[in-house]
Amino acid sequence: MENNNRRKMKWSALAVGAVFALSAQAGEKTWDFETDPFDDFDYIDSTQLDYIWGGQGFDDWGAEGNPDGFFSITEATGGTSTVAVLPDIDNGDFVKSFNMKMDLRMGNGTTDRPADGISINFARTSDPMLADVQGGSAVAGNAATAGCAETGTQTGVAVSFDTWAGNSLPDGPDIEGIIVRVDNKTVGRFAMPTRHGAADDITSLQTGPIGGSDAAPDAERGDPTILDWVALEVDVDELGSLNVTYKGNKLVDNFSSGFFPSPGQIILMGRTGGANEAHHVDNLTLTTQLAESWLVAGLDGTANGFTFSFRDVGNSQVDADSIVILLDGVDVSAELTKSKDGEFTHATYVGDTLFESGSEHTVDVTASGNDGRSTSVTASFTAQSYSMIPADLALEGVDTGTKGFLLFIKQKDGGVGNNTQERLDHLADDSENVADDFQSDDYTWTVDLINFDQDGNPQGEFRDSGNGDSMDVPDDYIPGIPGFTDSTDNITGFIQTVARIPEAGFYTFGFNSDDGFLTTVGNDSASQIRVGEFSGGRGASTTDYTVYFEAAGDYAMQSLWYEGGGGANFEWFTITPNKALLNDTANGGIQTFAALPNVPARVTSATPGNGAAGVSPNNNVVVTIEDAASKVDAGSVSLSLSTGETGTASKSGGVTTVTVDRDGALWSPAQEVTASLSYTAGGSERSVDWTFTVQDYPTLSKGRTDVGSGSDSGFEFRIFQTATSRGNNTADAEAQLAGTWADGEENVADPAGSETSDGPGVLFNVDLINMDQDGNAQGVFRDSGDGSSTDRVDDPIPGIPGLTDSTDAMSAEILAYIEFPSAGYYQMIFNSDDGFRVTETHGAGDAAGMELGVFEGGRGASDTQFGFAVIEAGVYPIRAIWYEGGGGANLEWSTTDGASRWLINDSDSNALKAFRSRSGTPSDVALPSSGGSIASVGLSEGNVVIEYSGTLKSSESVTGPFNAVGGASSPYSVEPTKAAEFYIAE
Repeated sequence: MENNNRRKMKWSALAVGAVFALSAQAGEKTWDFETDPFDDFDYIDSTQLDYIWGGQGFDDWGAEGNPDGFFSITEATGGTSTVAVLPDIDNGDFVKSFNMKMDLRMGNGTTDRPADGISINFARTSDPMLADVQGGSAVAGNAATAGCAETGTQTGVAVSFDTWAGNSLPDGPDIEGIIVRVDNKTVGRFAMPTRHGAADDITSLQTGPIGGSDAAPDAERGDPTILDWVALEVDVDELGSLNVTYKGNKLVDNFSSGFFPSPGQIILMGRTGGANEAHHVDNLTLTTQLAESWLVAGLDGTANGFTFSFRDVGNSQVDADSIVILLDGVDVSAELTKSKDGEFTHATYVGDTLFESGSEHTVDVTASGNDGRSTSVTASFTAQSYSMIPADLALEGVDTGTKGFLLFIKQKDGGVGNNTQERLDHLADDSENVADDFQSDDYTWTVDLINFDQDGNPQGEFRDSGNGDSMDVPDDYIPGIPGFTDSTDNITGFIQTVARIPEAGFYTFGFNSDDGFLTTVGNDSASQIRVGEFSGGRGASTTDYTVYFEAAGDYAMQSLWYEGGGGANFEWFTITPNKALLNDTANGGIQTFAALPNVPARVTSATPGNGAAGVSPNNNVVVTIEDAASKVDAGSVSLSLSTGETGTASKSGGVTTVTVDRDGALWSPAQEVTASLSYTAGGSERSVDWTFTVQDYPTLSKGRTDVGSGSDSGFEFRIFQTATSRGNNTADAEAQLAGTWADGEENVADPAGSETSDGPGVLFNVDLINMDQDGNAQGVFRDSGDGSSTDRVDDPIPGIPGLTDSTDAMSAEILAYIEFPSAGYYQMIFNSDDGFRVTETHGAGDAAGMELGVFEGGRGASDTQFGFAVIEAGVYPIRAIWYEGGGGANLEWSTTDGASRWLINDSDSNALKAFRSRSGTPSDVALPSSGGSIASVGLSEGNVVIEYSGTLKSSESVTGPFNAVGGASSPYSVEPTKAAEFYIAE
């Protein structure tokens, strides 16, 4: 995987003086759509080809443009998209800025909520959309979020007019409003939350009412003729200053986007999903400005410096000697290195000290050129992220007799969560190991390289390619796998080695895994520094991470690897200075030794460990210390938490265990907890602290009735199936369940044996949620015959196969009143093929309650675990939706205590009870205040400074959700770079 060090850049000021005209209007083209756009545009990809050229009598409404013909990106129908590549009106000349004007008509879908929007994009020539336009690369699948044309292109500048909040951008959630993205980074969000607003309503993206509303009581849904045409203008200048004017108002005013010019092309696109609206364009005018003089071309930040670049245009070029740069207000011009690379001039600064990882910095640049023009620019960048390894972690006296790694393999007979914390717990627990221990030392093997696949097949980046390069390395079989149960699933591995770092500096590592991993550096579990992680499930994919070693030396390194189901592979390598597997010294790999640190005593497990995030709020803290060169004095051991809790120690053989037993008490959501451990071994005293963060969990509070109020045991299971497929996402599933998908396509789920439904689809009463489309054994709960709590027969999915004999394209709503018999922290697991969402209350769609757990998208039968608190025992309304697109289909809903799991409403005494009805008057539970508050908000050197107590949380929407600000402490300083950011303290 390429290590891309480009960092976010934001321009914030410009002053220009010149003796010549700086630019000329390179081109202008207007499309009034009186002729077929297929004749003028470079390429159009659309799912509604017959309706692209509007105003020709193709629709049901007799809609016309402004006037006559228009360009229809989508009609008000579900599941449509269009991508249009506009022609290069400048014949390949270098364009530095562009302006686009159009008339836009948008809204009046057939669903209550409009969706999904359009985007206006300048894509760089390297964009996947432009890779092979005539060959079909310009499709919605190559958008920033695959399939979501409204999210824009992956490169250049994308201005999205997003009318449906609920989809994900590559770097976070979307909003209803204008979203600005530059080179696949979201740099601005401008909310426009009003739906179906009038043509002069600047809080609404739509240009008129929805049919049947008070503003249009007699109009039909989907009819675009009740909408107005309004003017839209998008302007981007050579320094990325963005202006958006809509409905006669400048809604985005001189926004510093960070965009810089490059060759590229304009792309216009949009789509609808389950919900929909019309997206019509007319009188489109594109104006471009040619670059006639040298330009600012970019800013790249590193961990200890930056490179500022300029680009020649023809004979016009910057005078390198004129470049003056201030870094965070300090003149560093004398320390710049100037270089020329073709048409680019670079000014590079390398500092003597490192920036803080991921920190923000500002540069002020002035320069002049051979054409007499001078420019002043203020820009900012984010320093490269890295982990710092102090020199005192280097080891002495390492046993170098055996090269390679120590690899421990542990396999569980049954499911185990696919996340880092659960796998660390799996390593530490005393559960049976069903891996095959052949040729191992108690399930530990000494191996030369880390390049494994469960079947020994080529996987990941390093494989038997036959080309002889450093990556031409055959995969080996995973030791101990398949295990004694013949399974290749539910594996946890732990790799230990000592890496010889040849010199101080930066090293970029890569870990390719199916599924997750965690890499640490340090001599034992109490001192390890987390340097790289992917927590979750995935196919063979690489995560790269950068580490800075203060000094050359031998360093203990460890990697946890784990796999849940399906494929299983892992590779560990460096990307820089050489791309090679660790210990593959013949190809430039770092030398490693199969050895452990030589210390008096070793902390072999600390749970939760240093830097752990998402820790369950009721976790105990457990530390194990093993005698090594010396013995631990058990009476000297002390473990205390910043919350005031303390541990007790015991010793058995050479292992000392110290435990803080919290007896089910809960830490606060997102609370940061510090653990302090001290002990004596062989006369040597050791004290070490580490910190972990509790997950930001929700608490049930809505609609509680008393324990015992439930009746009619089981769930209501309402299923809706359509003959045509829909998107594999929550929004489309909700539309299908509401009966609004694809203009209200009828349900084809089989109603045989169903109850009377008060909503679209078919309703069944069921006892358990443990279903497969064929009634086959899927997921974790299956007919195993072992008598365990997971030994349960799968039921067929009610209503499936449907009337068309299909087992695809279905969604289900599951309603229950679930009894929580005592206060505490509850953990649920939803195993699904494909997606699901669990929420508090029985509200649907926009009225859905607080989200408790979710997986959005497609997958095979896999677990998602989620937790929440109950502070008052009772019966609470809970809703789940589940959906499947194609292929297999299964769902299970269960709870777990971390060791065992039970289906909800199972006959086992540990299972939670579920009911279809209840008695009593529901009331909400008053949630306790955590006591946090914001004391003051001020400005200091352009930053906002917040003084607070408790936990600081932020959101880009005033209505939330609010998430804890990582690493924040009071006073907290933040640069105001976003359109809006809201903070609370709890």
